[in-house]
Amino acid sequence: MNSYQIVDEPRASRWSKKSVDPMWPLLAFMLGGAIFSWLWYALNSIALNSSSRNKELFIIGAALLVFTCMYIGLGALIEGGALADINIQYIKICITSIELIFCYKLYLMQQPSFDLYEYFNGDIASPAVGLVLALLAGKKVEIFIINLLLTGAA
Repeated sequence: MNSYQIVDEPRASRWSKKSVDPMWPLLAFMLGGAIFSWLWYALNSIALNSSSRNKELFIIGAALLVFTCMYIGLGALIEGGALADINIQYIKICITSIELIFCYKLYLMQQPSFDLYEYFNGDIASPAVGLVLALLAGKKVEIFIINLLLTGAA
């Protein structure tokens, strides 16, 4: 006998107990940067095992590609002297806005699945470890990667 399952309902997996509310990876963006947030969203997507998992992972891959291209392009423009008269803070705000668009899109994609998971008494992990890691290491790792991309050492 087959049991009824809602199409959007996340399927249980080994990682299900590691899922957190998508709000926490969004907060991790503010504390630890985009790369840490996107990696946490990827883990959360695998843990939730929702029907939109492949789309979420595709968006994370696209976000990482856009991140890499933005900083390689910015490094080339700085090296070529094209940005000599421009305040670099405006460019940083633009890049942060683009990164935040990806984070918020992932939040909006994961929230309905998480709500269903939570409604059907799914086990939810504490976000404390992720937030502490974001605060202590997230920005340092991101700055290291950005420096590699800007200098062309990658």
